[in-house]
Amino acid sequence: MPKYANAFDVLPEKLVQEIHKHYCGGNLWIPPAKRISACVKDEILNYREQGYATKVIADMVKRSPRRVCQVIQQHHLKQEVQKRVSTQVLQKAVAEEVSHWKPGKSPATIAELDQSVQAEYQKKFGEAMSMFKGR
Repeated sequence: MPKYANAFDVLPEKLVQEIHKHYCGGNLWIPPAKRISACVKDEILNYREQGYATKVIADMVKRSPRRVCQVIQQHHLKQEVQKRVSTQVLQKAVAEEVSHWKPGKSPATIAELDQSVQAEYQKKFGEAMSMFKGR
């Protein structure tokens, strides 16, 4: 994948003229669309699950081996955050539910407990992921 391309080779002339109105001379970086990046990340993770080496994956998705490693590492970190948050939330929910049990009073139904666990999980996971993105 070429790192640079002449704008006149890949863009319509009118678009290049419009770009010149806003930016003249030098290199202009155009980031890939978010959708494409998500597709590439999924592709990288699928190839890794199939057992391909980092260098081979990099060649197939036309990214650097360093970027492939970053995507894989981010995926592993996200999975670890999900696992830790879900364990903490479940422990907290069960502890709170058990603390409310009184003799003669039946505990909450599984569905009620599940709803509270899901709500707490979504909240905690959102907090954890916002910290993760800030890295």
